[in-house]
Amino acid sequence: MIMKNRTKEITHGALYLALIAVLLIINRQTGNILDGYLLWILPVPLILYTRNYSFKSGLILVLAAFLLSFFLCTLTTVFYVTVSLLVGLIYGIALKKGCSNNILLLIAICGSLIITFVTCVFFSSLSGYGIKEDIEMFNELTAYFNVSLPQGWDIKLLIYGVYIISGIIEGFLVHLITFFVFTRLKIPFPQFVNVDKLKMPLALSVLSVVIIPLYLYFFTLNMDSKISEIILLLASFIFLMGLFFGYLVILYFCRIYGQKGIMCCIVVLLIVIALRLMNFIPAGTGFYLLALTGILDGFLDIKERLRRK
Repeated sequence: MIMKNRTKEITHGALYLALIAVLLIINRQTGNILDGYLLWILPVPLILYTRNYSFKSGLILVLAAFLLSFFLCTLTTVFYVTVSLLVGLIYGIALKKGCSNNILLLIAICGSLIITFVTCVFFSSLSGYGIKEDIEMFNELTAYFNVSLPQGWDIKLLIYGVYIISGIIEGFLVHLITFFVFTRLKIPFPQFVNVDKLKMPLALSVLSVVIIPLYLYFFTLNMDSKISEIILLLASFIFLMGLFFGYLVILYFCRIYGQKGIMCCIVVLLIVIALRLMNFIPAGTGFYLLALTGILDGFLDIKERLRRK
């Protein structure tokens, strides 16, 4: 029986290593086009492998994959592969030990942030794309949309803020993909909080009441200061969180009221579009209303009020 399990373990490891080899060969033949997606692909099978067997088996597989990538890939791709596999190894052990959803999500986010910053800061000269290119693209976008930023603003700070936000989102996606895969395979996984019970954290809603007016104040006065840049980053994060929780509120509203709720949302959307076409309201008003809905949900718990009715 022990021999049979050991054979099964080696077979699964060899299959996973072969899968990595095929993926890396395809990546190289397509000009490293898959580099940005390796964190989404590589950890999931290793998480499953490490959970089913042991840390030692997972570590041997990581070392074998590292040597394989060293012979098949460029330096940047080797780095992507190594960090992605380490994330899968640590994530798998944490899952095996029964860690909570928050710990698992933190592991995925940390791996995503490491890849993002090391690539954009240290490997930019090797990959040909880094923060300088992001700054140039940012300046082109502001010029195209006729947006004037205060003179003297350190655009690097804004770009780093975007890196952090994108790293957090990517880590969440890795966590979500793993959850869906394990659910489909009917493998035990720490359950997420029911979506209907999710709402904007009250502290974040209170912070938005302070940050958003400050953002409007600094941006209107065209002030040049580090504080104004930090406030812009905080406002951007709050806006994204507001969009997410506002979207959940709208989905719940449509589900509770059925076709009437869907028709109500469509009518509101058409009114906003019509007012925009007539230049009565600024561009992006629909997104602002959605974010405002998410922020109000933190104070009012809108879904709970709909549930009571």
